[in-house]
Order: sequence, then structure tokens, then C-alpha cells
Amino acid sequence: MSDFFNSIGLGFLDPGILILVLFALFIVVLILVITDISGRKKLERRLDQLTSGTDGESLEDTMLKIFREYAGLHKVLDRNTQDIDDIYDRLQTVIQKVGIVKYNAFRKMGGQMSSALVLLDENDDGVLINNVQGMDGGGYSYLKIIKDGKADVELSKEEAEALDKALLYGRNNK
Repeated sequence: MSDFFNSIGLGFLDPGILILVLFALFIVVLILVITDISGRKKLERRLDQLTSGTDGESLEDTMLKIFREYAGLHKVLDRNTQDIDDIYDRLQTVIQKVGIVKYNAFRKMGGQMSSALVLLDENDDGVLINNVQGMDGGGYSYLKIIKDGKADVELSKEEAEALDKALLYGRNNK
């Protein structure tokens, strides 16, 4: 063996030392392999724990269940969004603004028994109801149509005031 070392220029190496060095390298490699195997086994145990639930349910099954639930929730969200849009569309035509003015229709009559009432939706469409209380105890009611905040006929001072109140309704609270 020393002839081999001499032929490659390593004749100064003692074969015994070389065997010790190789044995030490073998031990180091053996320790690395054992450490690697131990690490892989730990990783496999963790992966097994991750992929199997306490009731035997795997991670894949759990994820598929979550995706199905998400799809169901998404359908509910879409339905709720549509319902809210429908409600909003209906609310536009619901009475949202009110204006009322009480007044005396006749000078000799007290107590402000007459009134002008305006009921408007979001688009300022609605009606004006004027109830005029007569001096003899009888009365009359008049109905006027309001479209885009304007009456279809001329308004009295009290009716115009009630319309202005309705048009401003809620703006002071915002």
C-alpha cells in the first residue's frame, strides 16, 4: 500500500493514520445519517399528526369541508346582497320626509285647527294633504300631487311652508 502512496506523491502518509482518519470520517458520516433519519422520522410523525385529525379526519378532508362551507357562505352573502339591494329599491318609494304646518284658515277661528301635511319619498315625490277646518264645524280636505319636490298646482303660503319642511326633513340631523 505504501507503494501506491509513493506513486501518487503521498508517501509521507502512514497507512495507520490514514485508516484512523477514514474511520473518523466514517463515524462522522454515520452520525449525520442517523441525525438525518431521526429528523425525517420526526417530520413524518408531524406530517401524520397534521394530516389526521383527532377523529380520523385528514387535513385534505378538513380543507375540502372548509371550501364547501366557504362556497355556501358566498351564496348566502350573494343572496343577502341582493336582498339588501331589493330593500333599498323599495325604500326609495317609502315615505321618508314629512312636513306639517298647523294654521288658522279663518281669522275669527282660533286653535289652529287647519293643517297642511306633506309626505315625500326619497325622490321628493308624494302628496300634500290640506285639511281646512270651517267655522261651522265642517271641513274640507284637498290633495295635491308633489313630483320632484314641486306641486302640480299652486300652493298656499302654509302648503309651501309644509313642503319646504318636508324637503329639508332630516338634513339638519345628518
